[in-house]
Amino acid sequence: MYALRARVGEVPPKVRHPGACSARTVWGRYTSAMNENFGELKARVRKLNELLSAGPDRILGNLEFARAVSQAQRLVRDGDRTREPSQVLRAAVEKAELLGRAIH
Repeated sequence: MYALRARVGEVPPKVRHPGACSARTVWGRYTSAMNENFGELKARVRKLNELLSAGPDRILGNLEFARAVSQAQRLVRDGDRTREPSQVLRAAVEKAELLGRAIH
């Protein structure tokens, strides 16, 4: 099959194949039921993120806290919402909260 070509100065057209999805989308992961404890950890990470972004120099002032919040956000984003939160996720959120208390 021949590829579509753009004329000079035009942006080439994007061709999507039927059934194709983005690399990050995993349809089986998204369900309507979320574990209560997972939702609670998610809310705690949201509060930490608000604390981090409260001041203009908060991020640069405490990089360790910013990294801990970022790690907790990543673990929450990639975690399985239908199951109990892992010990690694709990530990990351607790570490970020301890660092947040130190600067607050």
